Amino acid sequence: MSERFKDAFRRQYGGKAAGTMELGQEYAEKLGFKVPEYKTIETEIFRSFLKNNSITREMINGVYGDGQKSYDEEEQIYKSKVKNLFLQGRFTEEQEKELRKIFDAMRESGFPVITIRSSSILEDSEENQFKGIYESEFLCFSGDAEENFRLFKEKIKMVYATIFSPEARMYLKENNIP
Repeated sequence: MSERFKDAFRRQYGGKAAGTMELGQEYAEKLGFKVPEYKTIETEIFRSFLKNNSITREMINGVYGDGQKSYDEEEQIYKSKVKNLFLQGRFTEEQEKELRKIFDAMRESGFPVITIRSSSILEDSEENQFKGIYESEFLCFSGDAEENFRLFKEKIKMVYATIFSPEARMYLKENNIP
């Protein structure tokens, strides 16, 4: 795999996704282990989810209020209001189709549990690494594919919401990241 391709992939999907791809394609067989099936959801789906649901940084800041709240107060707002904004959001029909393809591939991979996590360029900055800032979500496949798909979409939304969590907001502020 060329360095140019790796760089382009990293810019579109982030470092974790690029590293997993590289591990799966170049090293797993040589080292004698299997890398679980992985799929990536393009950043554009996230951006259009925000846009289509009118979720903006300014709106989220308004939900948190005046900026004078304690961490515990912000955590309560996050759990009761911010997460709910994301849960109420809807994916477009086109996004649903793309997510369904990803979901079906993951479900058919034979692994009973999947992890949904972020992988973004911002997280990969050498100056400001977001290790442990964004949450990961787990999904255990049960017998009901439609319920699993509903939960899959819900967990994606929860990962999206963590971008606006008190931890992420505090980290951005402390590191002067706009």
